[in-house]
Amino acid sequence: MTKRQLMKTLLFISILIIFSDILLGCTYGFDAVCRMKYTAWTDENAGMHFRTLDSFGNGYGYVTIDGKKQEVYIRVDVGKPGSLHIILFDENALFTENEYEEVAVFDVHYKNGKIVSNLKTLTVFGQEYSQLVFTKSEFDRNTIDAREYRNFEWNDESSNLTFYIEHYHSPRGSGTAVVDGTEKEIMFVWLEEKRFEIYLGEEPKSTDEPIAYGTYTNNQNEAILEFTYDDLFNNQFSSITIIANKR
Repeated sequence: MTKRQLMKTLLFISILIIFSDILLGCTYGFDAVCRMKYTAWTDENAGMHFRTLDSFGNGYGYVTIDGKKQEVYIRVDVGKPGSLHIILFDENALFTENEYEEVAVFDVHYKNGKIVSNLKTLTVFGQEYSQLVFTKSEFDRNTIDAREYRNFEWNDESSNLTFYIEHYHSPRGSGTAVVDGTEKEIMFVWLEEKRFEIYLGEEPKSTDEPIAYGTYTNNQNEAILEFTYDDLFNNQFSSITIIANKR
């Protein structure tokens, strides 16, 4: 086979793969689900809920276990069939292999505007549920938490702090901080209860201590970081206002 023939063959295979993925997504409707932005999905009977912003159908939500809401990250995958993954993020295990855990995955289909589990019964966190039926709805965008944004870059007006949260389960992302004209690599982490931490380095170790931390408030994609401890900017700022922009 000549080089030209090989290139044509590889191109043909690539087109087939892309086309088959599109067909599978269309068949089960999950291409449409993944394109739905700023949508809430709720099964009131099961006490499960999650919502998407602009992140391929994935988002934060909760699962109700013994009457208590457990925050989870939910990922929707296209395929034949589609699948729904429930992922638990443990902020006490940062930068370890136990940082997040997939606690459940089950096949689903999309029909009449609803995400429905294929199984009539399934188990999540050791609790048995009947068939799940998630109904879509709108939600108040003023209730969005800053840690929900994925594939967004955050920075302040003067670019003293810049970081990017990728399309992963963990609410953290690498970036840079400019201190006295010097650029430093950092890792920014959104935490529960409106807290944040900043670590030095692109990939910190689990034994590292944060170089800055504090609390935050946000109005959708505008967040104000209030420093409780700041050894990064040497207490130059009491707070920094950052904006999230879609990449």
